[in-house]
Amino acid sequence: MKPLSALLTKPLYKILLGGGALLSTITYASAQTSGFFVGALVGAMAPNNNFSYSYENAQVWGNENGNWTNSNFISSGNAKQNTFSTNLNYGVRLGYVLALNNYNAFRLYGKYSAGQYAIGTDISGAQYQGVQQESFFAHQLGAGIDYMLSFSAKSNAWGLFVGGGYEYWLGEVYDNLKNLQSISYETSLNNHFPYVNIGLTKAFGSGMVSVEIGYRHYFNTMYSGKFDTTSWREQAHSELRGDIKTDYTAKPSMSFYAALNVKF
Repeated sequence: MKPLSALLTKPLYKILLGGGALLSTITYASAQTSGFFVGALVGAMAPNNNFSYSYENAQVWGNENGNWTNSNFISSGNAKQNTFSTNLNYGVRLGYVLALNNYNAFRLYGKYSAGQYAIGTDISGAQYQGVQQESFFAHQLGAGIDYMLSFSAKSNAWGLFVGGGYEYWLGEVYDNLKNLQSISYETSLNNHFPYVNIGLTKAFGSGMVSVEIGYRHYFNTMYSGKFDTTSWREQAHSELRGDIKTDYTAKPSMSFYAALNVKF
């Protein structure tokens, strides 16, 4: 180590340049840092409602000028109808990033989100008016863990994350599903949903603020049940009448979202 007298005789600008280079190196190598973070999320949930029905000794009826008439007879058959819709979802999360080095880290978090969610309705009684959906409010409480990879050591680097978690759902959507459960048979009702997610991140400035876009895929079926009806109205002027059994399943298949995260 050089004595202090040698440093004092060194030109000041060289000392400043050397210190600046050191600080530059420290700032550059800070893509992943440990710390707590808080985030806000907004996204689109895609409910998946599947309807299938089988029938025996059924007749097709048509409506012309308000008069229903029998058009032909069908001994047996089956059909399916699948519907997708998009519902807005928003939420917050709080967690901790554990950095292993400048490029690799793990993120643990808890989250709360909420929004409208579409389910099938009017699948009871003597007549089912085709595939109808109605949106009800749902709350999601969850926790997850992600592996995070930065593409460079810069503090404002792009990165990738992949991980999974668990959500518990509740709210008025389940009140309405319980109503369906009370008038159906061979039913199951579930509000526990594991998921996997993947996405991209982009940090800004010193890396304390970042944004991300992600895709989340859910597992488990929310609801399934069977219904007995005597008619199925396929269109405004067409109806199937007879011994009809309807199967209905609902599941939260996927979600796309964007998030803003701030470390502290």
